[in-house]
Amino acid sequence: MLSGHGQVRTPEGEVEIGPGDCFIHLPGEPHQIRNPGAEDLVYYVIADNPPVEIGEYPDSRKWLFKRYGNGEFERKIFEMTDVDYYQGEE
Repeated sequence: MLSGHGQVRTPEGEVEIGPGDCFIHLPGEPHQIRNPGAEDLVYYVIADNPPVEIGEYPDSRKWLFKRYGNGEFERKIFEMTDVDYYQGEE
């Protein structure tokens, strides 16, 4: 964290954050950074951006699919539904 104050959500709950703080979110771990105040919250993000990423939004039960390639960026947000394995394959 460079400046400002906010909150980071982790699997254990919300934690207050401010200048000098740092933290790691492991792959697949739900997380969120919030700025509930009026002051700007400034921070660095260091990330491994793989060519394909799948994420889960557990609160809303949605999923994220991101794909990078050939200078293009594709992003889809969707909800899962159950279907029979052979549906549409006959």
